[in-house]
Amino acid sequence: MAGDSDRDFEALLKVATEVSAACQETIHITMSEISIRAAQEGLDEGKRVKVATYLAFIFIPPALIAAIFGMNVRELERNPPPMWLFWAIAMPVVFVSILVPVLVGRRGGRDVLGPLEAVGLRRLGLRSFYK
Repeated sequence: MAGDSDRDFEALLKVATEVSAACQETIHITMSEISIRAAQEGLDEGKRVKVATYLAFIFIPPALIAAIFGMNVRELERNPPPMWLFWAIAMPVVFVSILVPVLVGRRGGRDVLGPLEAVGLRRLGLRSFYK
């Protein structure tokens, strides 16, 4: 009778060890899949942030110029500057703020305009302009 109990115990121990190994492997695979998904989401978010950064290069300089022109400065109230002056200052600033990251990116061997294609700048012909 004691021999039967020992054999049953050894059989149960063997099955428990196999089940434990299978569970550990499943846990490892599940954790790997979760890590891969998290990494992919991080890469996708990085691409969205990159597009937002490049759009900021376009829209922040004119906002700065507009803020300067919109200040209630006594000298500007007496003799307001003409509207063409805003555009004469804002457009070169925007052009330089777009051109600088493109040139820096080209020097580093990176495609700087790639993320901007997501917002449709390829349709405007800017891609061929910088090549």
